[in-house]
Amino acid sequence: MQRGMSKGRTNAERQRRYIARLKKRAQAGSDRGSGKALEAERARRQAAEARVRELEVKIERLKAKARRAAHSDSDELPEPRRQALAELPKDGFVTVATVMQFLNVSRKTLTGMIARGYFPPPDMLIGGRWPRWSVHTLHRFANKPPKTMPPLRTKTPRSKA
Repeated sequence: MQRGMSKGRTNAERQRRYIARLKKRAQAGSDRGSGKALEAERARRQAAEARVRELEVKIERLKAKARRAAHSDSDELPEPRRQALAELPKDGFVTVATVMQFLNVSRKTLTGMIARGYFPPPDMLIGGRWPRWSVHTLHRFANKPPKTMPPLRTKTPRSKA
């Protein structure tokens, strides 16, 4: 195991444990030792308290950012996606290259998105091997966030004969 990595703990758990340790150090007082040692301990305690406050603020910012991302009610498309939609033809079918440019992803990423249901499969295969998507499908996809978009096509169950 790598140094500094805790077994099976997430970053948030590690950070909470670190904060708890810092708080414990800050609260623990030392009554023995010389005046210089006490001052040094006090300085360490103050630094630990400052670090705790800093980390707590950071955690709150991250939580707020996650809440904003989860509850984004904006119906407006990002500028690059809006430009890509404007450049699409009015109707018809588009190639893999056009879809990759529209999504700004590689072919491998596009294939993975289709496999996981984040992007609809091709509407048709030309010659059984060249995929094409209708422009309507891309417009429909652009109006839904990728992570919440359910698969558009479902496989029909085969009958057991």
